[in-house]
Amino acid sequence: MFATADTGSDLIWMQCSPCKKCSPQNTPLFEPRKFSTFRTVSCDSQPRTLLSQSQRTCTKSGECQYSYAYGDKTFTVGTLGVDKINFGSKGVVQFPKFTVGCAYYNQDTPNSKGLGEGPLSLVSQLGDQIGYKFSYCLIPYGLNYTSKFKFGDIALATIKGKRVVSTPLILKSSEPSFYYVNFEGISIGKRKVEMSKSESDGNMFIGSGATYTMLQQDFYNKFVTLVKEVAGAEVE
Repeated sequence: MFATADTGSDLIWMQCSPCKKCSPQNTPLFEPRKFSTFRTVSCDSQPRTLLSQSQRTCTKSGECQYSYAYGDKTFTVGTLGVDKINFGSKGVVQFPKFTVGCAYYNQDTPNSKGLGEGPLSLVSQLGDQIGYKFSYCLIPYGLNYTSKFKFGDIALATIKGKRVVSTPLILKSSEPSFYYVNFEGISIGKRKVEMSKSESDGNMFIGSGATYTMLQQDFYNKFVTLVKEVAGAEVE
């Protein structure tokens, strides 16, 4: 099944049957009752505590229900569960107790592979076994190629080269699901609009699940003004 690789969220979830409202997908919905490895998370279990209080509720049957809202106004609601996940077609590596979401009510969003820094993400649950390291090369949808994910030390070995540049990621305890970077400014031609140094310590987070870039209002106004100036347009 296709899934969104999202560095801006942590929960891994899939669309499950029976589903009240699901996005179209080419593969069948996951049916948890048909798999002996899947079990729901109870309201008094440890995985439930990894969700914030605003993201979790308890059903009448004692199961933990999650609710996630994303920056583009989409959302997902479902049951938190534990299942076995396998990696690799050769020399399969198994993780018998992986926390996942079983979604039954979604708003315009497909399955999600959470790659954020939060405790429920794929990277965090693999944790020490991969040294919290990963990289990916995502091919545009529709091309006849395969996207690649790398975990562990091999992830760093695949992104080295003469034209490769990098910037350090910044982690914040106040926002544990996000990877931040220092955004210094934007160059337009030979001119540059710079971010204030007092606002440059982890002032932008990377969200691969979003399709747009959001800027602070004052910086955005300066950016628009500079674009008009460089393009020779009237500045109002």
